[in-house]
Amino acid sequence: MIDSPAGILAVLSAVTSFFFYLEKKTAWKFFNYFPPLIFIYLVPVTLSNSGIIPTQAPVYDFMGANLLPFFLVIMLLKVDLLATVRIMGQGVFVMLVGTVGVVIGAPVGLLAVKHGLGPDAWKGFATLAGSWIGGTGNMLSVGYAFDLDESSLEFGYAVIADNAVYLIWLPLMLASKNISGWFNRFTNVSSDRMDKMAEAAEKLSLDKDKVEMRHLLYLIFIGFSVTAFSSWTSDYLPPLPAPKPLGSVEVNLSAIEQPEIGSSVMFAISLDSLGKEIVHREAVLITSENISSSYEIRDIENLSEAVVSSSEPLFLSVTDNSQQLLVAKVGESDLVTPLSIVYSKPYITRNTYKILIVTLFGILLSFTGASRIPGSHALAMALVYLFVARMGAKADLSNLDSSVFWFLLGAYVWIFIHGAFLVGAAKLFRVDVHTAAIASAANIGGAASAPIVAAYHRTALVPVSILMALLGYAIGNPAAILVGMLCRWVM
Repeated sequence: MIDSPAGILAVLSAVTSFFFYLEKKTAWKFFNYFPPLIFIYLVPVTLSNSGIIPTQAPVYDFMGANLLPFFLVIMLLKVDLLATVRIMGQGVFVMLVGTVGVVIGAPVGLLAVKHGLGPDAWKGFATLAGSWIGGTGNMLSVGYAFDLDESSLEFGYAVIADNAVYLIWLPLMLASKNISGWFNRFTNVSSDRMDKMAEAAEKLSLDKDKVEMRHLLYLIFIGFSVTAFSSWTSDYLPPLPAPKPLGSVEVNLSAIEQPEIGSSVMFAISLDSLGKEIVHREAVLITSENISSSYEIRDIENLSEAVVSSSEPLFLSVTDNSQQLLVAKVGESDLVTPLSIVYSKPYITRNTYKILIVTLFGILLSFTGASRIPGSHALAMALVYLFVARMGAKADLSNLDSSVFWFLLGAYVWIFIHGAFLVGAAKLFRVDVHTAAIASAANIGGAASAPIVAAYHRTALVPVSILMALLGYAIGNPAAILVGMLCRWVM
């Protein structure tokens, strides 16, 4: 097995570069429908599950904690909101309404199939939303924000659904060119709209300057500075809502042997059945009013999350003033009995804050001179594809089961809700089929697919399709995190 950090990175970079080399060298149209992204994910899946490279390694953790926020901020530097609005006009609103369709479609699709999925399926839907609103970089970021490991079943389902839907949705976006006449009559689009948009797009310049060594140093400085600041800041922000133990423990006081009115008993939650490693204690005074009733232990919020979420059982014990263990019953079990206490999970965690801070700084920096540093998009996308290979390497197929088909069904329900929103927006804003198709491709496929659709519909729109995809990158993280909250709510 190749398990050294350098060896693993060599394998992942070899897989990534090979398929882009093959695409460039052969110019096969096959790659328009089956882009390198699919193989960059699937080949490492095969390598790791056959034992050639590991599914878990420290180098994967380093990449997730440091390189992911690094490429995210670099990727956002080229977001040009003003140019996108100026050139696309109302087409931007079509894309934003399509995004709303993704946000609304996710909980609807999950609600339809949740009976066939596990309790963490909402994280998989949120992760997929990151890809469908922004791109692969957002998918990775949102998974990280919700603490969803790439080796988990839900992340694997999100990747499978992303590719399965893409293979159907992309041909539909390409084929929509054939109904342009009917569609444009349906939306009442003006006859000169396309010419004006193409003329404005021709004046657009996208990263055509020569990349020099100093430019790469600038980008490295910006990327790691924002990463370090976001990591430091997120440590001081509280999780929301605050995590707390769920449930309570009810004890029948009359079950305690020889209770004395006026005496007190001590309830203790411990890590061992002997009551020695106590993690919570609570005293109760026995009175004539409560001796025949039940007492509910509620004040257990001082239990640490590490204690509650560990696989080790917790035990409840009751002692008197002399620390003598009292014999009693809780329901049908002995009083010294394992407890089932779980911690509520917050919606907003440290990683969520980290990704949102990085996104904010990336967008703010896009309005500064940093946006003119050449090479940022190429560097960011190279790291994104390296991360896709890492994502495949961490995928564990041993837990794959039939629930994947429920996930796929929910994804197809979801994508057609997005489509309905897209068509409705095109009608409302009087937008042509070419703009609508590019807007959807910028959402669902991101920067890798939007130029393909644009080139097929009208070559002059390729530069602006990249701008729309970059706009998706900007809104992808916060919108997908909102999707996660909605999907968690419907679970």
